[in-house]
Amino acid sequence: MRRRLGINRMRWQEWYSAFLEVVARCDEDPLVLSQGLGYPEEHIGLWQEVWHRHKDSPTARERMGKPAAVPRAAHPADEEDRLLDRLLHAHGYTPASARSFVQEIRDLAFRINNVERRPRQIVTFGVSEAEPPGRSLAEAQLVMVVLDYVAQEDWGLVNRISPQALKWERIKRLCTQAYQQGVALSLADLAHLVGLSVDAVQNTIKEHDQVVAPTRGRVADMGSTLDRLLVLRHFGLPKRLMVEVTGHGLRFSGRLVAQERQTGLETAVHDKPEPTGRWVNRVSENV
Repeated sequence: MRRRLGINRMRWQEWYSAFLEVVARCDEDPLVLSQGLGYPEEHIGLWQEVWHRHKDSPTARERMGKPAAVPRAAHPADEEDRLLDRLLHAHGYTPASARSFVQEIRDLAFRINNVERRPRQIVTFGVSEAEPPGRSLAEAQLVMVVLDYVAQEDWGLVNRISPQALKWERIKRLCTQAYQQGVALSLADLAHLVGLSVDAVQNTIKEHDQVVAPTRGRVADMGSTLDRLLVLRHFGLPKRLMVEVTGHGLRFSGRLVAQERQTGLETAVHDKPEPTGRWVNRVSENV
């Protein structure tokens, strides 16, 4: 079920731990449990309904064992002490740098916890859509965004045979919502969010090439090595043909040619054979 819905293991384990807590305290009022666990009252009520429906099933009993309350997480102060100790003794931090690092984490947690969001929404970070290509992640501006991790329409797309429709809908929604908030998510960002490999995300986007997903590569007009050869090969075409043939804008083409002239690669490129497969199909660089 977790794989079919594209939910990462950490989030699934978090939900399952909360479900175990509800099972152990199934006779308590959902409102009280909601306040203690931090989940909506309607979710708590549905979890209790699931348990009451299946609690007499031998399979459920075998899997769940004897319901017991899940140990609560340690007090934040204890967690800070443990983190400080690990930074000092396992990673070689100085006391001052360790305290500074913990303070940064505390400030970040405060920012995230104070972001207004609805149930089923998550807070994440991404590179600003205004950042130019070639800039490292350490130098780039990171922007916080709120995304619908699970949407109501996702449940109608759940298919036991194939998850393709659900994967595409989630990828499209996440990158579009992020772009509306000023962030261009990379393929690696999307892979982390939907619990897939980078190749799986890339293939899913290619299967829906009639929709331009605002990923980091497309927003920043980045290109592969084969794109570079194709741009240089056909540089000088009329603007309309240039965009049609290369799949990139003139800004990318002009920047690329200027870079290649500086390294003296332009002459060598013109001696290479025509990438016919790319010219006809504009398929992936693997061709």
